[in-house]
Amino acid sequence: MLKGTGYLDHDSEADVAIRNGLAAKAEELEAKAANPFIFDLTIPKNNWRIRMYGALDMVALALAEHPSADDWHTMAEGIIQSTLDYQIASENEGGFAEGPYYMAYSADIYYPHLMAYQRVMGESPPWTHQVQTLFDWGIKIRLPDGQRPNI
Repeated sequence: MLKGTGYLDHDSEADVAIRNGLAAKAEELEAKAANPFIFDLTIPKNNWRIRMYGALDMVALALAEHPSADDWHTMAEGIIQSTLDYQIASENEGGFAEGPYYMAYSADIYYPHLMAYQRVMGESPPWTHQVQTLFDWGIKIRLPDGQRPNI
């Protein structure tokens, strides 16, 4: 996140180290996603997949000049979209397969990612509808005693 702000532009050594570290991690995630057996075995369709590939897309946005940035962005968008499609119980009703607490936990990454995406790309990501459906569901959900979960 700092890399994308220009905060480290005055320190070229730190800038290069951070840029290289982010690119190395992005390449590692890209390699995992390229192998369906490893990808499905090590990264189930849950909040961790949303967290990891939301972070990957933030790296792609921050390192937009990197030769693989477009590939990282496209891959992350597709993975996030398919994971949200898998996690949401119904497009009309909302619902999150792991429950409201993990929905909020995933939001630690997808919400800053959504904000960064809108700021850099000038538009909402294609998975905005799923996130809105989840938040609408989170407002409507009630526990057996009528209270809302502590999200």
